[in-house]
Amino acid sequence: MAGRHHFQEHGAQPLVAKIDGDAVFADGHTLDQTLDDAGSGAEVVIAPGATVLVQGNGSDLYGIGDGGGLPADISGYKAGPPAADEVILRVPVARRIRLKTDLAGSHASAEAAATAAADFDIRVDGVSTATMRFAAAATSATFIAASEALLEPGQVLSVVAPSTPDATLAGIGFTLAGSLVL
Repeated sequence: MAGRHHFQEHGAQPLVAKIDGDAVFADGHTLDQTLDDAGSGAEVVIAPGATVLVQGNGSDLYGIGDGGGLPADISGYKAGPPAADEVILRVPVARRIRLKTDLAGSHASAEAAATAAADFDIRVDGVSTATMRFAAAATSATFIAASEALLEPGQVLSVVAPSTPDATLAGIGFTLAGSLVL
């Protein structure tokens, strides 16, 4: 769906955007945007006061924004074994990014498995927010985060190796699954 639409303040009621045939409606009012072979029935409910980008693929509408978010993944790789307390990733954030509880959707793997458990500290501006854990004999990690984290532009996300590094864990690649917050 090309084009942009602005809706006036809608009070306390949610706004509903919907495709019906080749037309796009917002709360029953036809927009100046049409879709070829749009399909029917797909809709997005927008809460009062929320900002949501509505995207159509020709048959359905999707709300992208604070509720769902476009991907904003952050990846890193450390060749060889990390040194004690080595910062293996340091990224200043340019846009608002949400990391979900337990960093849902994140992945990490190592070329050589850990001999003992190894916990990497994930920090925002130097404050621990999550853990990337390689269990003994594992080449993939699990993630632990008690709550979601919202990173603001200018904050620094870092991943720090354990104080006592594992002797065999090496070649660590990871992607922290985040979402853009509009």
